[in-house]
Amino acid sequence: MRSRFLLIVALWCTTSLYLGYSRLTSCALPSNFESRDASSYNRSDRYNEEPLERSAKLIAQAGSPKVHDSHSNEPRFEETERAQPEELPQHAVESPSTETQVSHKQNFETSAEETQLEQISEQVAEPPSTETQDHPTTEKNIETSEVQQPEPEQRSESVTETPPAEAQHSQRTEQSIEVADLASPAFWSTVSWRELKARVAETQPSSLCNETQPADLTLVEKTDQSIVGWPGQKKSNSDNTICKFDARAFTFHLPHAMQSIYGCWSLWEAHGGHPVLVGPPDHVGFNEPFKDLFMIGMFKALTDYFNVTVTTTDQIEQADLDDAVHLEIWGGEWYGRPFFLRRDDSWKWTDTILKNENIERNACQDVVRIGILNRHPGYGRSILNAQEIMDELVRVFGDKVQVDEILFENKNFQEQIRWMASHDIVLTGHGAQETSLNFMPKCGVLLEVFPSAYYVPEYFSALSDTTHVRHYIMNSDRTRDPIADTKKSKETVEAELAAKKIQMCPVTRSMLDHVVTAIRDWDSCCNAAVSDSS
Repeated sequence: MRSRFLLIVALWCTTSLYLGYSRLTSCALPSNFESRDASSYNRSDRYNEEPLERSAKLIAQAGSPKVHDSHSNEPRFEETERAQPEELPQHAVESPSTETQVSHKQNFETSAEETQLEQISEQVAEPPSTETQDHPTTEKNIETSEVQQPEPEQRSESVTETPPAEAQHSQRTEQSIEVADLASPAFWSTVSWRELKARVAETQPSSLCNETQPADLTLVEKTDQSIVGWPGQKKSNSDNTICKFDARAFTFHLPHAMQSIYGCWSLWEAHGGHPVLVGPPDHVGFNEPFKDLFMIGMFKALTDYFNVTVTTTDQIEQADLDDAVHLEIWGGEWYGRPFFLRRDDSWKWTDTILKNENIERNACQDVVRIGILNRHPGYGRSILNAQEIMDELVRVFGDKVQVDEILFENKNFQEQIRWMASHDIVLTGHGAQETSLNFMPKCGVLLEVFPSAYYVPEYFSALSDTTHVRHYIMNSDRTRDPIADTKKSKETVEAELAAKKIQMCPVTRSMLDHVVTAIRDWDSCCNAAVSDSS
């Protein structure tokens, strides 16, 4: 029994020593020695292989702008969730369990595996360097950057919704026009301009000819005549103020003959004395009577009403002839002011002629006097749908307009100036019949239509500049380039003659729109004249 007791004591001591030694050995492990619970980490169905797969996925996604985009909160939250599995081993290292003991071999394997996982975790945790990103990742960044632009685009759209200054000005202009359309003309207070425009819109196309759409109206601006030096200085001390007629081949044609004579009016007004008109002895009008009915009447009016002496160069002393003022109508200033006639002088001389002919030039009547000064179709530039234009004007304006059509081919001087003086608005094709437009009343409006291949607006624009008449020009076919067509037609004499023979059929509705524009100008001018006189 005693031997058994000693054996038990010996075993107990041995066991106690062994257990004590084991505890001392466990307590003496280095503080940085890593111990893992294999059952809780290495063999976990959740954290055994999946962390490697998820880490690999995160590495692939680390370069994605979606994960590291500083403008998005959701990608950062997603990155935090995916990093949690790698954080769990770190907590295990910080709080090792002393209750679970593993072999050094297992600890070594666990340590090696953890080292690999920590390296992977560090790669996931750190943002990718821009230097190490590959080309596909860069393309993804560019694509993502292009996609992530909705807010700036929306802001841009909201900005463009605000109309620019030009659009606002255009809107204000349109509103002003609408307000003006609500007003009524002075000559017809019971109807608004808007209603008149609505009536014009009902105009039917012409049944007489194939219409062409005319171009928009172009207003010929008046020049500042106070800055010009013409009509020139008188050098002679004689009581005679001699004006030399510029005799050229062109001056056999009525407009060009009057181009020289009209300029003499301002010369005689500027220098006084006895007016003398001198021309070559071989020129019509000086050695023989004019054949043109207008020129016959004009020369008679000059001699009868202004005491002008009409003579030839062989009847004048050479010294006086040398001192005479020569109006170079075909000089460098031909396009700007070929008539050398001031507006006030033009009004004075035409008014004197009209009064002596017992012709009234009353402006701003109760009705608008509209006339179509047409041309014979054989001469070209005739307005073929003139009758339809007149019919539509009567339909729109009723008895508030007086409308007629005339041809000047067989009219004498008195008939021509009487017609001009009695019309407020004149619609005409380009031609010599416009030469008497100086006799129109103040506030008058001239609408001049050109065929596309014979577009020469500068000539009668220069004549209208000597008057108080508003002058609009237009090309009869807006689909054509009048400058190019006219240049081409002047390449040969035949082509130019053909261009002059062109007939015109401007769209009736458009012509009514243009006439309404002229009526509004006339109405505004008359209102201003009444205000100035009151």
